[in-house]
Amino acid sequence: WWYYGLEHGQHISFFSYKTLEYIAQKYDLNLYSDKEDIHMLTTKKIANFDRVIKRLKKRFYRYLLLRRIKKKLDSKTRADMNYIMSKMPTAD
Repeated sequence: WWYYGLEHGQHISFFSYKTLEYIAQKYDLNLYSDKEDIHMLTTKKIANFDRVIKRLKKRFYRYLLLRRIKKKLDSKTRADMNYIMSKMPTAD
């Protein structure tokens, strides 16, 4: 799963939207959701949630894309240093 991090693990629970509604009602919380993959339970009211969720998704997907790119690009620092060292004259 893309959201599981090997370095730290992840605690994940799966709930239906109906269950989220029940939890919100039981604990007097506000449920905000795009009814796809982002759900939020909060004591605060959020004005313009649709705009907020669009921004969050845009930033999140950009973050995921950058992480994928970063994983494919290994650091060249050591390789560059080894190359330079191999070209330097040795003291005999």
